[in-house]
Amino acid sequence: MQRSYNDGYGGYGYGRNDMGAAIGSGILMITIVAMVILVYLLVKAADLVIRTFAKHPKHKGLWIALAIPVGSFALAGLAAALGSGAGGGSSPGNVIAAGFAVIGGIGLLGLVITARVVEVRHQDLFAQEKAPLVNNVLRKPWFGGWNEVEGAAA
Repeated sequence: MQRSYNDGYGGYGYGRNDMGAAIGSGILMITIVAMVILVYLLVKAADLVIRTFAKHPKHKGLWIALAIPVGSFALAGLAAALGSGAGGGSSPGNVIAAGFAVIGGIGLLGLVITARVVEVRHQDLFAQEKAPLVNNVLRKPWFGGWNEVEGAAA
């Protein structure tokens, strides 16, 4: 029996319940969701770094953390430009460029962590109390009028 192109299953003899198509569309959906989450996290990280640089532009740790990925990516570009001769994909220049690119990626992660640390450091979250709790509870009167009572008894 010869199959026609219009056999009710979409043509070419494939059934509607094709397992490969289901797996492929599932993987595609997971990839799309992962990419949307990745874009969201990248935007949040960029927002954190920009906000922290805007609030604390003279913080040396931020500038050092920024210099590491910028310098690494610049060296990776230089190594790729100088080393991309006739050697192909595994020439020493390309391997060095890939190494600098990995260091730059780790440096970007370090920049985001440094920005978060600087932001938390300058919050009032870890501010000391103005007076210890022991002084407030044991050495100060709880209610008004204690001075009058002590003065009247003396």
